[in-house]
Amino acid sequence: MPRLRSVRARIIVTFSLLMLLLVGISLIPVFFRPQTAQVNVDADAVKKASATAAALADIDTELTLQLEVLRIFPVTKDWSFADTYRSSVARVEASVQEAKDLQGDSADPQTLATLDDITRRANSIGLAGDAVFVFTDVSDTEQATETSSRIEGEVAELRPMVADLISEQQRQMDVALASTAGGGGGGAGLPLWALLGSAGLVLVVGVWLALALSRSILRPLAALQADAHSIARGETTTMAHISGPTEFESLAKNLNRMIVALLAKETAETGVSESETRYRQLAERMADLVFRVDIQKGLTYANPVWEKVTGFTLEDLASGPEIVGRLVHPEHWQSFIALCKGMLSGNMPEGPLALKCLRKDGQTIWLTFSFVPTYHEDGRLAAIEGIARDTTMLSHLVKEVRQRDDQLRLFISLSNAVATAIGFEEATDRALEAVLELLPRAEAGFLMAYNRHRDLLELHAVRGLDQKIMSKLVVKPGENLIGKAFETGEPDLYSSIKELTAPAGLGPESGNLLKQAAAESGLPQSIMCAPLGIGERPFGCLVLVAFSEGSFQTSDLDLLQAAAAQVALPLENAQLRAETDLKAITDGLTGL
Repeated sequence: MPRLRSVRARIIVTFSLLMLLLVGISLIPVFFRPQTAQVNVDADAVKKASATAAALADIDTELTLQLEVLRIFPVTKDWSFADTYRSSVARVEASVQEAKDLQGDSADPQTLATLDDITRRANSIGLAGDAVFVFTDVSDTEQATETSSRIEGEVAELRPMVADLISEQQRQMDVALASTAGGGGGGAGLPLWALLGSAGLVLVVGVWLALALSRSILRPLAALQADAHSIARGETTTMAHISGPTEFESLAKNLNRMIVALLAKETAETGVSESETRYRQLAERMADLVFRVDIQKGLTYANPVWEKVTGFTLEDLASGPEIVGRLVHPEHWQSFIALCKGMLSGNMPEGPLALKCLRKDGQTIWLTFSFVPTYHEDGRLAAIEGIARDTTMLSHLVKEVRQRDDQLRLFISLSNAVATAIGFEEATDRALEAVLELLPRAEAGFLMAYNRHRDLLELHAVRGLDQKIMSKLVVKPGENLIGKAFETGEPDLYSSIKELTAPAGLGPESGNLLKQAAAESGLPQSIMCAPLGIGERPFGCLVLVAFSEGSFQTSDLDLLQAAAAQVALPLENAQLRAETDLKAITDGLTGL
């Protein structure tokens, strides 16, 4: 028995070694066939298709940016947007060229033709965009709008072409992955052949089956585990090696699909991140106030211009709804509440809306808002985006223009009111009344005319001062500020007590009379004086008074001088008629 067992053992060992040798030889083509080259080739194809799809996705992103710039530029007329637009056009051209280079000589003629068509259309959009900037700059709104509409149409035609090419690249990635999966399962029949060839050697076949199972299951599983760890570490360029049973082939193929999806997602996220960065930079370089209000979260973005215009920091603006009560002027609070309710119910303003607001320091400003709503898929309002422009200066200009318009109407009726007066006294009275209405900062005034016989300026009309006291006022030519204006023919402005009490001011006598005549109103502290006359020699003087320092400005003096010139002719005519009438009833010998 021991000898038999020894011989049997030798037979078993010899046969086992032979079987192992045969199995090893038969498995050489399985485990050492050149799968890696196939995987690498397919991985390159997937990367090329993924990179091409990413370049095409960049084109779509840039087209969105170009449309946004063309929408914002007519509002801001900021020429830095033109540079942004041209840079975007250049990036589109670079992305198309990158897609062509990736395709190489083996590209489909139809794909290359489509890329050429995209290049041509992108160039056309770029040239048309330049035209929009020029038309907008020269205020040719109709041409700018027509060209912008044509660009939107070309972009709408261009996007499906880009989308079709992206779909084609996805299809090529699927084909490449399928070709990679096709070379992985060549040794599935080997265990059965070994079993049939070793039917009498159950132990050897069992050992062989264990080794075969180890090689066909554990090894592919370990390889897939290593690939999964690489992917988890972010090595998205690693492709899973497809081998082993069908389940492992399917698992490896799904891993490869995940890698491709990750690559596409990373590329898309990079493009979105770059677009968001460019949009944020664009918003932060704008002179207007840019904002975004999420219906659920509140204010989610405001550019730094808000702090410059309103004085509120970005942290203040994001602090909560109470900041709105500090920003909106009380006079427009109810209008603002009605606006918010209307927008929440879907009634968006059709055009820009002016709103009276308050700076952080309490100063009143005007902001003109333009709103752009964003909706959920179910039609609910999701967010409100928009821009606001500081129109405080424009509001002041409008107010000033309206004030000047009122002044112009008064100015036109000024000479008519004087010309229709009967007699010199009525004419001077009407002239003074009209000038005071024209210059509302003046609280009182009087008109003096020159008496050639007495060589004095005498009072003929007064408003806002005691007429009985003022009737005592007489001024010699060259005496105090009134006589100086009469003698030099130049108007003058005195804005403080110091100037009025100076030697070249009112003088003691005239100053005391004015102080007594204005006892109830207070002490005169600002005076404007303008000569009345045509030619070199005035015939009178027009004086306006205010009871607080600095009441008058240089523009008020200019207006008073113009008003004096306007009433000078009818007043001088009225004075000449009065002198003529007086001569007609005076005896030539007696003077009575």
